[in-house]
Amino acid sequence: MRPAGAPATAANAGEPFPLSKTKQKEISLKLDLDAWLDQHNNQREHQGRLRYGKTPMRTFLDSLELAKEKLISH
Repeated sequence: MRPAGAPATAANAGEPFPLSKTKQKEISLKLDLDAWLDQHNNQREHQGRLRYGKTPMRTFLDSLELAKEKLISH
């Protein structure tokens, strides 16, 4: 049995029933998408407006303090 929250992979998904081909493909696509999103948002530098060669995640993290200053409490 795989630990709670662990992704279903061929190594740990054998119990109690084997995965169908469709489910295996879904898992494969999800892992590919997760890898692409990580590379796109955390590793690849962007040239867009106000990015200055930073990654989208770095831009987001750098703007958190400014966003907190501008927060309007209700």
